[in-house]
Amino acid sequence: MKKMVIAMIAAVMMSSAAFAQDNQEKKCCECKRPDKTEMIKHRTDRVVEKYKLDDKQAAQLLELNTKYADKIGGPRGRHGHHGRHHGMKPGEKPDANTGATPQREKNREEFEKMRKEREANRKAYDAELQKIMNADQYKAYQDDMKKHGGRGPRHHHKDKK
Repeated sequence: MKKMVIAMIAAVMMSSAAFAQDNQEKKCCECKRPDKTEMIKHRTDRVVEKYKLDDKQAAQLLELNTKYADKIGGPRGRHGHHGRHHGMKPGEKPDANTGATPQREKNREEFEKMRKEREANRKAYDAELQKIMNADQYKAYQDDMKKHGGRGPRHHHKDKK
């Protein structure tokens, strides 16, 4: 009888722990992630604030950021290699001399094409941005781009100094 009571208590405790974990996962998934429009607006606001753009410039920048939102970002998470023979199909062997596989070669070509496309879009974006900003603003923007390796100015929280 004593063993049965202990087993029942253990079962109740495990089920309540599982229920609590389930609720925690639901809470995490319910957190509101900003949509694409909100992200574009946020990025625009950061640049407007940092480079002190006026209302007309801000409107033009929002339009520009919306136009290029999908063109200069690129996919995430596929750039790293997760092993020596990443991208190989089961049973496929790498070339004895180069280590390349047909799939790896195809992936490399696709990546290179996408990189060139993003680079061209970035140049077009910068050319249009230069027309929106005045000379001092654009110079400050370029300096930040160089300072941060072409990734743009970093956002620093106001509580950090």
